[in-house]
Amino acid sequence: MKSSHPEITVLPTGQSWNRGVRSKGRRRGLWAVTIVALLLAGGSAAVTVARRPRLPSYVTASVARGGIEQTVEATGTISAVTTV
Repeated sequence: MKSSHPEITVLPTGQSWNRGVRSKGRRRGLWAVTIVALLLAGGSAAVTVARRPRLPSYVTASVARGGIEQTVEATGTISAVTTV
């Protein structure tokens, strides 16, 4: 567009002088927010996995016939839980 004053430049509708500068700053901010959000999500996932209760470990053995042995060690008076 032409202006009646030679020192004034009129831009077409929807354009701005600092359009490139403003969008680069916004993109950097968006990237920063995205990276922070991903770091927080990863950190919370790591904490969740670390705090999960561990499954019990089982030890298996083969069965063999033999005598039954049991040892009890205690201090003080020993009394039966159930008497007949």
